[in-house]
Order: sequence, then structure tokens, then C-alpha cells
Amino acid sequence: MAHIHRVGGSSPSAATKLNLGRKTMKDKVEVKKITTPQEAAQLLRQIAEEVEKGKIKIEQVEIDLPANFECELKYKVKEDKKEFEIEFTWRS
Repeated sequence: MAHIHRVGGSSPSAATKLNLGRKTMKDKVEVKKITTPQEAAQLLRQIAEEVEKGKIKIEQVEIDLPANFECELKYKVKEDKKEFEIEFTWRS
């Protein structure tokens, strides 16, 4: 089950994390949940289709993508936790 929390702000930030979590703060939307590899793959396919169309939707927030932006892939290991992130960044 996903947990949703919203605090202030209604517009997404230029750097929007697209990971498997759901947490909203001022100008930030994250989506977090326990998932299987198959469910994660389906989510990535959905995101890929949205990126090709130039608009991503996270919860109720629609994000218009610019023609060009930075795409960063991160892998981190912190003690007993491993993390993989996909991040798109651009200036407005």
C-alpha cells in the first residue's frame, strides 16, 4: 500500500524524482511503495510512454517536459540499504 502526504505548494519542482515512493512536500512529489520487479517494470514502461509524449503525471500533478533535459541514473549503497534512482532535471 502506498502512503501519500502533501504539504504546501501545488506546482512540481524542476527536478522531479521518479522513483517508487509517494511523498509530497512543498514543490516535491515522490512515490514510494513496496513492489515486485514486474510491477516496477510496468511503472517504468508507463513513465517511458509519458516521457515520449512530453508530459508526466505523478499522482494529481502533471509535469510538462521541455524538449531537452538532463537524465541522471544513480545507484547508492548506504550500510544495509541500496538505492537506484532516475532523475530528470531542467531549468524553467
